Amino acid sequence: MRILISAYACEPDKGSEPFLGWRWSNEIAQHNEVWVITRTNNRNAIERYLAEKPNENFHFAYVDVDGLIGKYKKGQRGIQTYYYFWQKQAYKKAKELMNDIEFDIVHHLTFGAFTQPTFMYKLGIPFIWGPLGGGEKLPYIRGRRTDLHSTLYEIARIVQMYVYRTLPCTRGALKGASKILVTTEDTLKLIPQKYHEKTEIFQSLGIDDDFISETDVSKENDGKIKVLMVGRMISWKGFDLGIEAFVKAAKRNSNIELYLRGNGELKKQIFAQVGELLNERVHYVDTFFPYDEMHRFYKGFDIFLNCSLHDSGCLALLEAMSAGL
Repeated sequence: MRILISAYACEPDKGSEPFLGWRWSNEIAQHNEVWVITRTNNRNAIERYLAEKPNENFHFAYVDVDGLIGKYKKGQRGIQTYYYFWQKQAYKKAKELMNDIEFDIVHHLTFGAFTQPTFMYKLGIPFIWGPLGGGEKLPYIRGRRTDLHSTLYEIARIVQMYVYRTLPCTRGALKGASKILVTTEDTLKLIPQKYHEKTEIFQSLGIDDDFISETDVSKENDGKIKVLMVGRMISWKGFDLGIEAFVKAAKRNSNIELYLRGNGELKKQIFAQVGELLNERVHYVDTFFPYDEMHRFYKGFDIFLNCSLHDSGCLALLEAMSAGL
């Protein structure tokens, strides 16, 4: 089959959304002829990979947004506006490709969120949408305090969930999709009941067989119990809860240590919460590891602590489990 894929985030040797976009596209290209529309800044990494592992079935078209919108975007700044206009450009590129190639299916992969737009349903060929997350809500935790910014962010997320269902591009994608994939029951609840027949709960992430430990996973940590927390240091990732639990555990066991890896807007607050334990019992890992070395990194720990409060898929958790944590 000839399959057209829209994957804004798509890059080898990365985690999160780039991992999802790359792994799905790569797997589909093992048995089909695939064209992927993605961002230009993914090009170098993709071409390096394909130079080492060529695949005649794997083709890429690169799209970006120029002008003020492109200049304003930096990291997460302006990403929502940029992404909307990128999807417009991706749709135009898809129509250009269809002038020369007869596709059997178009599949929107990333961003894999119900609250993000796609226009690929307009192409007039069978359209697959997902796997989609984004319907998960923050649970109530008695006694947990969050800053105003984090509280307002969560309120805006919930409003966005329900407003987005009314937008023309969402209604068009829901109606035009031949198949809708969602990652959680919460996101399924956002899909109108009349479309449930063509909607399926489907895991978005997976791990290579060679990433999984089949031998003894015993550790040699000199009697230390090493706990690892990985992720973006933002409110809903729950680092504050993990540290609170660790501080209590550290008072009972002098051999336990916590290692933190990640970045985010709450990094300074998290370090402040750790207090005098920083660099003594709590350590920050600032080293970059290529994806193919992550397995060895995980094997240096005994426990993986994940306190995420809503997540449509956690790659780090799968990686840790595959290393025997």
